[in-house]
Amino acid sequence: MQFIGGIVRMIFVAVAMFLVDWRLALATLTVVPMMIGVSTYLSRLARKAFRESANRWATFPPSWKRAFRASKWRGPLTAAMKTCATSRVEPAQPRRQC
Repeated sequence: MQFIGGIVRMIFVAVAMFLVDWRLALATLTVVPMMIGVSTYLSRLARKAFRESANRWATFPPSWKRAFRASKWRGPLTAAMKTCATSRVEPAQPRRQC
């Protein structure tokens, strides 16, 4: 149902654009087929890359998978966040008046 609503909305916008200025609407809508083609191509590439990585992961021995999941390495950002969360900062001492 949401898909049909999106299609109806796109048609309504296209008709409104043609009523306002047909030349600008035509120039704008000529880009749509190119965008559809590029997004289709990129989605196929992403799907292929994901499939290859999943197949590569499936070839690892189960002991390696368990070791990787149990490892503490989760990337530099996570390590930095853990360091900040565990380090305790002492409150600043009040300045002495001279």
